[in-house]
Amino acid sequence: MKTFSKIIALAAMVLLLANCDKQNRQETLSITPEELSFGEDGQTQSFIIETEEAWNITTDGETWYSVTPLSGQGNTRVYVRVEYNPDQQDGRTAVISITAESGTKELAITQERASVPTKITMYTPDQDLLNTIGLLSSACYGISPNGRYAVITDETFGFQSLLWDRETGEFSDLNDGKYPEVMAYDVSDNCVIVGSIRIGTTEVPGYCSNGAWEELDTPEDATPLPYAWAKAVSKDGTTISGCVTANVPKSDGDYKKTVVPAVWKNFELQPFPEIPYGEEIGQGCFMYGASDDGSVIGGFHEWSSGRRSPAIWIDGIMTRLYLETDEGEDFGGGSIQSVSPDGTKAVGSFKGTNFYYDVLTGEITELGMGTPSLVTDDGTIYSGGTTGPVYIKKAGEDPVTFDDYISNLEIAGDNFTSPAVIFSVSENGRVLGGYYPIADPLLNTLMVPVIYVIE
Repeated sequence: MKTFSKIIALAAMVLLLANCDKQNRQETLSITPEELSFGEDGQTQSFIIETEEAWNITTDGETWYSVTPLSGQGNTRVYVRVEYNPDQQDGRTAVISITAESGTKELAITQERASVPTKITMYTPDQDLLNTIGLLSSACYGISPNGRYAVITDETFGFQSLLWDRETGEFSDLNDGKYPEVMAYDVSDNCVIVGSIRIGTTEVPGYCSNGAWEELDTPEDATPLPYAWAKAVSKDGTTISGCVTANVPKSDGDYKKTVVPAVWKNFELQPFPEIPYGEEIGQGCFMYGASDDGSVIGGFHEWSSGRRSPAIWIDGIMTRLYLETDEGEDFGGGSIQSVSPDGTKAVGSFKGTNFYYDVLTGEITELGMGTPSLVTDDGTIYSGGTTGPVYIKKAGEDPVTFDDYISNLEIAGDNFTSPAVIFSVSENGRVLGGYYPIADPLLNTLMVPVIYVIE
């Protein structure tokens, strides 16, 4: 009987301990903070999961934010990235659930509605700085998606570059002294800068991170040509697109040195797709724009004769938009100038005809405006010329001049000048980069780099 009583007492003790352990485990999952609030521009914030258990995150299916990582073990910092909110009427809310064995916690995500802009401010480097660094004729070619950074390059005379930081308002020299000449064309949200490193008469693709320039990987067996560069980088700085020199096999078993599109992931050159024989490629395939993930690249293809056609590469497969062969009386010319970050749209020109290209359908639409320089995810097209004016065409609307586009905004500061070309724009469309023209004493047109901030 005593033995039975001991068994009953032991069982009760086990149940009591299990219940206490369960109660303790219910308190072992916590998150800090329990709410993340974002402005209209979004960006990235984080929260901390504190637990000794394995955990998983479930989202509510909204696509305007992303969470990384979605599962893990133990104490972890989790990052939430929120995209720009274009809605001027409503803010956005979402809830994600963090679940472990001991329970579930919820994190609330809120984002402000888009503000109505009221003013525009122009930024341009001091002329003394331009003269000191040697930027005689330069333009702003790249704006980071978050609008914080911009890069300026003189690719005609000085072959040097500047970085602009919106938070400080300062322009700084991008040449760290390792190479004689560097040219910057694009910049990511975390300030990874891509461009080319000029050594003598040749160019090699390069990038700048934490203030230091490095050469990107290129094919080992190829001698550099004067044309090779990196001109696009993803918002997170992990994917870079450009073109490189490569030895391409010919049908007779020999090789031809030419230029082909290239993509780097985490600064490593990705394998080349199947490409035509060297004699068919001719002078090369030159890149000017790319999607954020590098799967869609736009530029032009040039045969050995010099005949040129705008071309686009989708997952490495080339499509010429106008000329199919190196034959006929039509000599050709032109290029795709820009590819939208999502890879669904492109703009360019061919022998004076300006066009919009729908990547998904393959349809070409002629544009009744100047030479297009940029297209965004929402279908907004920017065009311009040597001396301007810039036209801006929203999807489904008629183009308007830059001056008409900003007519309802207060102009902050003095000496405001309208651009001749807009080359880059932030994700929210409120930071724009390009140039305006001036004439030197010999009446040659020179470019003055300019950045516009709408707020």
